[in-house]
Amino acid sequence: MAKAISLALSWRQLVIVASAIAPLQVMLMNYNAAVVIAFWKSFGIPEPYQEFEFVPGRKFRADFAWPAVRLVVECEGGVFSKGRHGRGAGIHGDMQRGNQGAKHGWRMLRYLPKELLQTATALEILQAVNCDNNERK
Repeated sequence: MAKAISLALSWRQLVIVASAIAPLQVMLMNYNAAVVIAFWKSFGIPEPYQEFEFVPGRKFRADFAWPAVRLVVECEGGVFSKGRHGRGAGIHGDMQRGNQGAKHGWRMLRYLPKELLQTATALEILQAVNCDNNERK
């Protein structure tokens, strides 16, 4: 039978452990736009605009946008933690924003933060950017 291990830490030791873990939690919960863009560029995706107003007369801002091909990529954080994107008013606002963008000819791809640095996501974005480029030639 396994024994339970008791770990007694002082307050100082707990603070040291917590301060070491905190940046890791932030990295897992959030994304660093520069890291995401560098990752996407390694797949040949052109650098996007950030915080781009994509609907005239509205304060809707896209996390990432390629205006030349009218493509928006949104990072939907807080979906599972009752954040903005996980509550009724936030979901409704996202719906309105997506609908307004579509009425103005924008395509929107939506991802969780953890998906932004995945190969499958980069390939989807690359296909969306290139598909539109090929159709316009």
